[in-house]
Amino acid sequence: MSEPGQSFDIPQPQTVEAEGFLLRPYSMDDLEQAEKFADDPLTVQWAPMRRGGNDVAHWISQRLNWDGHMTWWAVDDHDQIFGGVSVFQFDFHNANVMLGYWVAPHARGRGVAARAAKAASAFTFANIPVARIGLFHAVMNEASCKAATKAGFEYEGTLRKSWRYPDGELHDEHVHGLLRP
Repeated sequence: MSEPGQSFDIPQPQTVEAEGFLLRPYSMDDLEQAEKFADDPLTVQWAPMRRGGNDVAHWISQRLNWDGHMTWWAVDDHDQIFGGVSVFQFDFHNANVMLGYWVAPHARGRGVAARAAKAASAFTFANIPVARIGLFHAVMNEASCKAATKAGFEYEGTLRKSWRYPDGELHDEHVHGLLRP
């Protein structure tokens, strides 16, 4: 466990086994697949692919090197992307990080987000001395709430009007947390 003020190194990008698929680092070779998802209304609503006017190539390029985050695609044996998961907002002083995920349209309803969150959380706890992984999602995003709970993240409360999503509105968000086993 980290001590207050202690920093730690983020591991180099690497592949992680998940239940039924792999988590692998981003690559610019994935641009064509990712652009298909970036036009999906639910992906645009909840995932950060096009936030701030960035195009998908810029979004991927920001995630190639693990500088302040760890980001993976969830892929099958044929390298088809099911979605993505990131660990970010490393708070060294308080031994906390945040986790977020999104799921491609063709993979929704198959438990991808929960399994990706479990694998990314296990990797995080094994490699980084944090006490807690937090997860926020819009209250309206019921699928994300189910995935968080299924991944072992406990519901901790609701933040009112806490995050501006791409629709321009401030949304209430649920807070979930997972503590180091």
